[in-house]
Amino acid sequence: MYNSISCRCRRRPGARGTGHDWTIYRATVTGDLTPSARETKNVRWIAPDALQELADRTVAYAQGRVADAEFEAAPGIEPVWMPWLANIAAIHVSPDELLQVERLTR
Repeated sequence: MYNSISCRCRRRPGARGTGHDWTIYRATVTGDLTPSARETKNVRWIAPDALQELADRTVAYAQGRVADAEFEAAPGIEPVWMPWLANIAAIHVSPDELLQVERLTR
């Protein structure tokens, strides 16, 4: 296990609290994904260099260098994931860039 996180979402408070609890792992994987169409979009296995490219796109979006429509058509990483991926060194972004991305979640 690399990191355990909690994230608020539309889920109402219940016995386990509000939101989701996720655990992030680094793994080597094969096989097909069978994601929930309701809960996910753009799901795929991704190599580390491609993950960094997506992180860079999210930073560019946060900095206003990518328009909303462009980001919707070809998104980067969801902003909520950026701090955790940076924390486990899966992506490399500066603290200032993380702050810029964090503003997208407000």
